Amino acid sequence: MNVPRLIKVWPDWAELNGMNRAQSYAAADKLPPGVRVKIGHRLRLNADRLAEYLQAGGDLGNRPE
Repeated sequence: MNVPRLIKVWPDWAELNGMNRAQSYAAADKLPPGVRVKIGHRLRLNADRLAEYLQAGGDLGNRPE
């Protein structure tokens, strides 16, 4: 069984990208399902799927609101 590596939106991903808390959650909401992982009320990011998304040309700036 392959367990995904999950990262916290705040503060881990936010600090790596120079975002504050609100900016990081707003950006995470624009990511496709599979990259975003909800566990109860918590939001995490699947690090492997996030890397695949970005390598495939995913760009938060080009996604519709």
